[in-house]
Amino acid sequence: MKYISFPLMGFLLLADYTSADSYKKYIPDSVKQYIPEFINEEESMQDSFWSDNWDDEIPSSSVNSSLKDKVLYGPSSLSNVSYHNLTGNGPLKLTHVNVKHSLKVNGPLTGSKIQAAFMEVNGPVKILNLDVEKAVVRGAANLKEAHVKNGLTIYGFLSAQGSIFKKPIHAFSSEIRFKDSQVQAIILEKDKFFPDESPKIHLLGTTQVLGDIEFKGKKGTVEVGPNAKVDGKVINGILQNADNKRE
Repeated sequence: MKYISFPLMGFLLLADYTSADSYKKYIPDSVKQYIPEFINEEESMQDSFWSDNWDDEIPSSSVNSSLKDKVLYGPSSLSNVSYHNLTGNGPLKLTHVNVKHSLKVNGPLTGSKIQAAFMEVNGPVKILNLDVEKAVVRGAANLKEAHVKNGLTIYGFLSAQGSIFKKPIHAFSSEIRFKDSQVQAIILEKDKFFPDESPKIHLLGTTQVLGDIEFKGKKGTVEVGPNAKVDGKVINGILQNADNKRE
């Protein structure tokens, strides 16, 4: 395990993605001390958050499997290890890590090639190649090559590329984005902190939504690229081509 200074770790983790202030209410009070300050909502929508540039990392250590649970405090980094349960209290970076049961992080999480039966993160997330049974994220999430088998609940912005979601996604957000992904179904609940904004879902590349898309609360818009499609219905919303013509 490697440690780096908290200010530096916090800056690196939040440079490309962040949770917005409106989603702090979803973070348990007991874990807020481990999460760097959130910046404003507009900054979280900058191009850097939606970036398609990803770098996989090579593990810096040899394989180290453990049958024990692991609890971390402060900024931490783990590489090429496995545990039954892993809890991180503070910014956490994981590379080639397998958690047999529960992965819980109270703070920002970054990494690549992460496996877990259940993942819960109170903070922003950026992961390349995630394989998880079920996940709950209270913060913005930027995912590439994710495979979520039994449902994702997210309180914040979501960007997913080249990913598969086998069960419905339940998002509490104003905007989510998918590129070259397969999604079973989507439920989007608009956050009450932004009542004047209409919720939006962007379907780019070859994205396919197999089931329904439902907007709860305010009526929303599904913007569909030329090669994306929705097999189900759009409930309480409109389907719109990328050239802004309604279908």
